[in-house]
Amino acid sequence: MPSHSTTGGGYHLAPLAEADRQPVIDILNHYIATSFAAFPRSRVPYQFFDPFLKVAETHPTAAARAGDGQVAGFGLLRPFHFADSFAATAEFSCFLHPDHTRQGLGGLILDHLCAQALARGIRAVVAQISSPNQASLDFHVRHGFALSGRLTGVGNKFDQDFDLILMQKNLARA
Repeated sequence: MPSHSTTGGGYHLAPLAEADRQPVIDILNHYIATSFAAFPRSRVPYQFFDPFLKVAETHPTAAARAGDGQVAGFGLLRPFHFADSFAATAEFSCFLHPDHTRQGLGGLILDHLCAQALARGIRAVVAQISSPNQASLDFHVRHGFALSGRLTGVGNKFDQDFDLILMQKNLARA
């Protein structure tokens, strides 16, 4: 896929690249260890970034760099389902360095990815969010996602069962 970068809100967004491996995984591991925002129970190795690079070949991704050049967050759209009948639907994930939350960066990344997605024929974006992650649920509602479903008690982290909340944003109507 051709690269696409943009600047906004004091951040520079560009597709995920090899140089982003360590900071992206470090951000992800922060949420794995401290919250329900990331689903794995244990920290992941840097090789976990390899599928992100593979996704970047076909779907929009973004690493957000702050003015000092440090990765402040990242987001990606990935195939929602392996069947080609779902090719116009993608799943959204986004994680921000804790020093860069509540500054509009998540919305900037989402808008950037959705604009690219629509241009590539992706018409719907879905998100899977753990029920204890109220901040993420609120973020998605603020940015045009609607509740699509709830899978009750399907997850367990920190010895606590949780529901998986399914949300959807239709880009053609956004």
